[in-house]
Amino acid sequence: NSIVELNVQFVIDESGSVNSGDGNENNYANSIDFVKNLVRNSINSQSKISALAFNYQQDIIYQFDQQQTDRENGIIAALNEEALDYDESTTDTFNAIVRGIELFGSVSAIQNPDLNAMFLITDGEPYCNGDSDCRAPLCQLSNGQSIVSSDG
Repeated sequence: NSIVELNVQFVIDESGSVNSGDGNENNYANSIDFVKNLVRNSINSQSKISALAFNYQQDIIYQFDQQQTDRENGIIAALNEEALDYDESTTDTFNAIVRGIELFGSVSAIQNPDLNAMFLITDGEPYCNGDSDCRAPLCQLSNGQSIVSSDG
């Protein structure tokens, strides 16, 4: 059995609706914890990981070409810091997806783009930049070699 090297990207919604009105004001922190648990327990050590938080801007939390071997001091530390930086503003899901796709293509650390996995973590209230379907840019990744998952 060989280990498959994935290029895993988490695109995390940081908009105001994530923490509004349901009595649970920790939804953004819960999203960050969910990603940390996946990184620690479910993603093999051969895979490269990136994370992007989005509201109306796209803030890169961690990039594919950053240190990948010590995850606790790399991606996990960056996620811990991000959990304290909830911006709670408007969102732009469409451009966050586009930016995430650009990251897959622009980073030299991705030597084998055969299997890219993007996880879009949102509350299900996307703003699509006037487009009626935010999933349209995801079609670029859906080529039989990519995994696309939207949770929210």
